[in-house]
Amino acid sequence: MLGFIDGTLISPQTRLWRRSDALVKSWILASLSKQTLTYVVDSLTEKLHQERNAVDFNAKDVWDALQTMYAPAVVPPELLVEDTSRDRQRSEEHQFLYRMTLHGDWNAVELVLSDREVIVIDKITNNGNTALHVVVGATKKPEFLEKMLGMMPEKTQLSDVRNSDGSTLLHVAAIIGNTEAAKILMMTRDPDLLLAEDNEGQTPLALALSNMHTETSKHLLEHIDTDTQKDVLFSSTSGDELLVTVISSKDFGLALNLVKRYTTLHSDAVLMAIAQNFPSQLNILEKYIGFFLFLVILIMNVTLSCQFICLRC
Repeated sequence: MLGFIDGTLISPQTRLWRRSDALVKSWILASLSKQTLTYVVDSLTEKLHQERNAVDFNAKDVWDALQTMYAPAVVPPELLVEDTSRDRQRSEEHQFLYRMTLHGDWNAVELVLSDREVIVIDKITNNGNTALHVVVGATKKPEFLEKMLGMMPEKTQLSDVRNSDGSTLLHVAAIIGNTEAAKILMMTRDPDLLLAEDNEGQTPLALALSNMHTETSKHLLEHIDTDTQKDVLFSSTSGDELLVTVISSKDFGLALNLVKRYTTLHSDAVLMAIAQNFPSQLNILEKYIGFFLFLVILIMNVTLSCQFICLRC
């Protein structure tokens, strides 16, 4: 099946080839996060519109798009016009750092970082990921991340370490549900991490909720304790959207946990979400959680019209 993504199996446009290619493509797409999947499909669809003869993108197209986003950065030879040997060496060290970080080989990572030619916050992929982004996204080893954080340059704020998507390390942890990494990152006490927005205007909490990572979401909620943080995250209609996301996933326990942070709601979207997603038959625990959530929302938002309430009991 590797031949469908490395170019060795050139399309003969037979039914069997198309069926196999579709299978490989579905495997790849199914492994992506919602955010990455949307980006890849949208970019390839736009490319199809520009190429009039193209009918559909294949598995290799998807793989190439992902490689452009996440593969180790390689400096083209034509761009190495000054100090060529040093630039080539730096590019090779970035690639080595990427591979060893991906494999969780701390001894090799420490070796390449010890000479200070490359540092842990260098952008080492075409998508602008640093080695720190890679370790958060690729490993669940807390000690590995802690050691790499210990090699950050002094006075560097984690909220300033971003990739081309504007994602901090906490954004990456939220997208994939790496709760252990989120715990370590919150211990750095960078107050801007929780409130940081990526290029799409998404906070780490919004991404954790939209990807239905309950444990990671709960941990982030535990660190939202100041009025400033609550105002930024839970005010206006964007705050309502967080609650709608959780209710739509039918995680009423998490929704109850979340709603306690609100002082008011700003639209009827939350009640509509309850009406659309509240189960018709409940066990004892679900009845308690669902009813209490509903009661809290009513108390907090008595000005909303009751016409949007259509719960089935």
